[in-house]
Amino acid sequence: MSYSKFKYEQSKKEREANQKSKHKEMKEMRFKPFIGLGDFTHKINQVRQFLEEQHGVKIVIRSIGRSTRQQEQELIDRIIAGTSDVGGVESTPRKEGRSTIFQIRPTKK
Repeated sequence: MSYSKFKYEQSKKEREANQKSKHKEMKEMRFKPFIGLGDFTHKINQVRQFLEEQHGVKIVIRSIGRSTRQQEQELIDRIIAGTSDVGGVESTPRKEGRSTIFQIRPTKK
């Protein structure tokens, strides 16, 4: 077997492997501590849809005005409770400036 034929076969196998693998994206959803019930349910439904499609979701809670840490924690608990059946928290919530960030990964099927 010639070397060029060997390289061609290897590249052909790599292309087939890349076509079969699915690329999973990391989606992002932003929340504010003073969010209305309708907006919250709409955003949670979007997060659930992303998780059902096996995408990870990065949750960003942006602090504005006089929002307290307790209000942010209540929102985090509501988000986790709303997505607990289709995904689980991958990283614990951490503060970065005025934002609180954590990630939710889909559960295995």
